[in-house]
Amino acid sequence: MPASSFRFFEVEPSVVGVDLSELNKIVSRVPQTDSLRIDLTDFELKVLAHGEFEKQFDLPLIDVSGEEPALPKVKFDATVEITGRVLKEALKDASVFGSLVVFKVKKNNFLVEAKGTRGNLSSISKESKEIKVSSTKDVVAKFSLNFLHNIVREVNPDDKVVLELKNDSPMRVFYSIGEARLEFFLAHMIL
Repeated sequence: MPASSFRFFEVEPSVVGVDLSELNKIVSRVPQTDSLRIDLTDFELKVLAHGEFEKQFDLPLIDVSGEEPALPKVKFDATVEITGRVLKEALKDASVFGSLVVFKVKKNNFLVEAKGTRGNLSSISKESKEIKVSSTKDVVAKFSLNFLHNIVREVNPDDKVVLELKNDSPMRVFYSIGEARLEFFLAHMIL
């Protein structure tokens, strides 16, 4: 997030670890009308909310000493630009039959498939203002629906989500919320 996203921004460069699920619980308890202040001590991240109540949440830091994990270096073969609404609906459709989803790109079409003991889903996109597909070759990749649901949960319905795909490789997913760009790498599952 750029410093311009904040009313006040004073940061010493540092790497800290926090439990994101616990941080999410804290942030979900803060009304959108409240202002937030985040302070860092040697042992905890302090989240202060100012509104009808003044709240202070203290979240212990997690040791992240060691080398920073390297991001995958992948030359992707296909890119799918899709609105949050359409992607979330496709994932809900796939959830009817299983916990895994297969994404395919064939001849610049985006296909979503799921299989389970109760049935199968096969859907293919139509080129529209909500879906744009480009590829240098066909791609087939399988991913966890649970992780994908979590990744795109906060994307707005009309905002664009970009999926970058390659056979037998992690998928890169990115989108923006305001001025912040969220980027995720999701490991593929063996077909």
